[in-house]
Amino acid sequence: MWATRPAANPQQKQQASHPHDRHQPLAGVEDDYEGIEALRLRLLQAWATWAKVDIGAGKTVDGESFLDGLKTGKYD
Repeated sequence: MWATRPAANPQQKQQASHPHDRHQPLAGVEDDYEGIEALRLRLLQAWATWAKVDIGAGKTVDGESFLDGLKTGKYD
């Protein structure tokens, strides 16, 4: 069980102290989030670049035939 902390007002009940009750961010979490978001953005930009190269080279597929291929397991 968690330790109890004294209430600020003696008329109030004591509340259980739980680590998640503090509402403080963990150290480094925001930095990690920003780093992950930057990495995701770079990956998306790379995919866009590759798509432009493929389109320029004529490597396109009709959407209907692609979806049909997915259904039949062509790309498994």
